[in-house]
Amino acid sequence: MSKSLNPVSHRFFTIISLVNIPNTPALADNLLSGMAYPNDFAQNLKLQADIVRVVGEYVTLRKAGAQNYSGLCPFHKEKTPSFSVHATRQFYHCFGCGASGDVFSFVQKIENITFPE
Repeated sequence: MSKSLNPVSHRFFTIISLVNIPNTPALADNLLSGMAYPNDFAQNLKLQADIVRVVGEYVTLRKAGAQNYSGLCPFHKEKTPSFSVHATRQFYHCFGCGASGDVFSFVQKIENITFPE
């Protein structure tokens, strides 16, 4: 019998698939309930997630220097790119609206969800 995933589980599958962790309904349930994985699971996932790849699923990014990518900010309307993603430091920042953070805060903000504790 196939278990149907709720929208939040599906969103976390998106992040997990981008860092090459096997997707299973049990994994989503464990992530959402906070059980069966050590407290540092979130930190390990964050270290493995490539923010450029995750943000690139939502924003068209162009290389703008050795380690920076830029694009139109998904959090406000703009015509010229003010949204920057730093590949090495794994953070984003918008010089127009001031939004900034890491890969988790980006997904939380764009999907309007919270990360399960």
